[in-house]
Amino acid sequence: MIKSSPFTLEQEDILLQVETILDTGYLLDRLIGQTGIPENHIKKMLDRQNIGYTRADGTKQDVAFNALKEWLEIRKNTEQPDSFAPTPTLEKIHAIIANAHRTGDFVAITGDVGIGKSWAAIEYVKTNPRGFNKPGALRVEFTRADRNDSAALQAILGALVGEIEIGRSAYRNGNMMSAICRELNQRDCLILDECNYLGSSIDIARDIYDKSGAAIVLIGNPELSNTVWSKKKQDFSALASRATRFDFPRTLEQDVEAFLTWKGITGARIRKAAVEIASRPGQSGGLRTLTKILALRENYYPSLSMDADTFEALAAQIDRA
Repeated sequence: MIKSSPFTLEQEDILLQVETILDTGYLLDRLIGQTGIPENHIKKMLDRQNIGYTRADGTKQDVAFNALKEWLEIRKNTEQPDSFAPTPTLEKIHAIIANAHRTGDFVAITGDVGIGKSWAAIEYVKTNPRGFNKPGALRVEFTRADRNDSAALQAILGALVGEIEIGRSAYRNGNMMSAICRELNQRDCLILDECNYLGSSIDIARDIYDKSGAAIVLIGNPELSNTVWSKKKQDFSALASRATRFDFPRTLEQDVEAFLTWKGITGARIRKAAVEIASRPGQSGGLRTLTKILALRENYYPSLSMDADTFEALAAQIDRA
């Protein structure tokens, strides 16, 4: 859907960069807290509306854009060149998303906790952002609060057009579905993350795919597999037949090796311990657990050298030994 913008090319570039960061899952509340821009102002700007009125230090709009520009500069100077370890599993997932986007396909990526599914999606959105009047990828992360059709549709539409445009009482489910499909086009890729929280509402993804023509990527843990691809029940056979599923059951040893190399950690003992922990199924394993262990040391025990004994002691502290 083509809209006009009241902003300059420089201001549009600033908003596009901000949108790219928000599309990776960065919380709007964090942006508001770090820039000091009122929520209603930033939402209007992202929806390409002028803020209006002035004050002694210039228009509020100019002040807000300067704050966004400074915030982007700070992020640029402090952010690591690579946000996530380039593990084999992450690279495979990234390639699946890219291929689905290129072909307009409907795919599902399932796997155990902490293997890099969300990381790959965030990285893909960073390099292929969907901006104002610019097709691309958009990631929506669901929570337990989205476990019904209305809430799930609200989350997607809010990510597409902004909460200020929705007004919860202004749409029925059918109207929200139509609005979502109007906003998407065949060159977009809608990544729906943590779909395991949706339960029976997962079927809305099939309707969005059929009506919009955009590529759809579902991401979820084994609960999503059990809901949609269970052999015992066929409640979602239409969805299962449309979506090509790629399953990544566990973190691989090669993933751990790549992760530790990326972190600059060496030593046979520590690598052996890391592989044993990361290869465990469920919440106690995965690269996410390794990240927690390293963060514990960095934030609370920075004087400790990262050797095998330290690693195992920190793992025990978070019940991962």
